[in-house]
Amino acid sequence: MKKFLCLLLCCMMLVPVLASCSKAPEYAEIEGRFRELVEASAEINHILFGTGLATYERVVDPRSSTKLFTDEKTGAQYHYYQIEDSEKGEIIAFRQAYTTKIHEEGTNKYFYYEALDPTYGKILVINSVDTAEDICLQILTAPKEDVEPYYTHSEDGWYGYLLENFSYQKDEYAYVEAENEPRAGAEPYYRNEAKGRYYYLLSDYTEPTYESFYDEDDLSDYDYVRLDEKYRSVEEIKEAAAKVYSAEYLESIYETMFVGTAAADSSVRGQTARYIEYADEDGAISLRKSNTVKPLITETRVYDFSTAKIVRPSNGKYVNITVDSYLPSKPDEILNVRLSMILQDGVWMLDSATY
Repeated sequence: MKKFLCLLLCCMMLVPVLASCSKAPEYAEIEGRFRELVEASAEINHILFGTGLATYERVVDPRSSTKLFTDEKTGAQYHYYQIEDSEKGEIIAFRQAYTTKIHEEGTNKYFYYEALDPTYGKILVINSVDTAEDICLQILTAPKEDVEPYYTHSEDGWYGYLLENFSYQKDEYAYVEAENEPRAGAEPYYRNEAKGRYYYLLSDYTEPTYESFYDEDDLSDYDYVRLDEKYRSVEEIKEAAAKVYSAEYLESIYETMFVGTAAADSSVRGQTARYIEYADEDGAISLRKSNTVKPLITETRVYDFSTAKIVRPSNGKYVNITVDSYLPSKPDEILNVRLSMILQDGVWMLDSATY
């Protein structure tokens, strides 16, 4: 009787072991799922280990650093900013400065700015608060004969003459190319004697356009993921990865992929995560990708599924599969790799990297 009880207990203890060691499926039974997962993993590998989601080019709006320049010879003032052109090098964009001033006479209030016109020289463009129309005055330092000035400024000694049917159009930005040496047979548009720079007018230059600009408050180590990318949040990336890889495998890599702490001084402290969600001063949350983490892979491995076979150790819940593969850049270098699949909630999932 004692021997029978001992035998019974041993059999009961073996049941879980035998269950866990259930027979592995035939490769033909899981071939379709294996191929589906490996092919789908290419996208996830690219996001997590490759070049990753596309980001906006890190460009600062050059107009944000616009400065004011006064020409000592003419007294004219210009706004200008610098463009670093990939082909031409340093480009200076400039246009005349229009500084709006206010003039009041009794109950009348006027806004005006000074400008230089190629035909009339120095002019005043005046706008009344009561009317939307501008009037333009030609400014002279001596009065015209037999012509009554529209306005006389006795203190500064100038006379303003009304320009009938004249509308002044503000200049668009013009562009000059900066060079260190003068061009043979070409007169520079402007010469900076102090810096030894020669500026030549570009009549057909088109300023580069950009979809987005960064500013000084943006995180220096993280770039904005493009708004037209397929995935726009950490949660969306995780949902896509969970359709391919097992939960246990993903848990082992999420720490390095998504955990990072953004500090108040526009930096991320602690370990560098591949992706973070960052809230700006207005509370708007955006997905950012590290520009310091280097891609682990640069190519998508190609698999020859006709060579795939299940190898030991494998069972009904976990299988190991060997399969020949190669990189597109080295098609003759065949590498036989070992991939794993696990039965998770009744569905086979990849349990190892495929890159």
